Amino acid sequence: MEIPDLNGDDFSSLTLTRQIVQVGQLIEQSQFPVTLIGSSFGGLTAAWLAETYSQVQRLVLLAPAFNFGPIWLGQLGAETLANWQESGSLSVYHYSYRRSLPIYSKFIEDLANYPQEKLIRQLPTLIIPSRADEVIPLENSRHYCMNRPWLKLSALDSERCPHYYILYLI
Repeated sequence: MEIPDLNGDDFSSLTLTRQIVQVGQLIEQSQFPVTLIGSSFGGLTAAWLAETYSQVQRLVLLAPAFNFGPIWLGQLGAETLANWQESGSLSVYHYSYRRSLPIYSKFIEDLANYPQEKLIRQLPTLIIPSRADEVIPLENSRHYCMNRPWLKLSALDSERCPHYYILYLI
């Protein structure tokens, strides 16, 4: 079992493309079928890896960050977004490091290259969102599953299971 650090040594320059390349290199080295387990942005990364690598045979996605770009941009607001683009970085709270860190605007620009409508590979996939998730709403997972009958959605019912708690379930 591999548990790669998707933040790498440089959280500030994080992009979906960088994570796909990083984990893709591990998948290419595997001689066995691969099951990916990903949470939040790692869940989105896992979905794109499954689209790209036939070795990926199953997915387990915890509160996957589907539709993350539009959600996050909507939460930031126009002024914050403009400041982010002008300065090149935005300070965001990182749950693992328990502090705010800068992230470059390339992060959101890169997301535009990954429209979720292109995620069409049919493979066994379990999606586990939480009804109490304030970061990635349950509706995002429901919408994603709507026209993908091969997906299984199993929402956590607890009102006390917010997004950051789901991240620590694995």
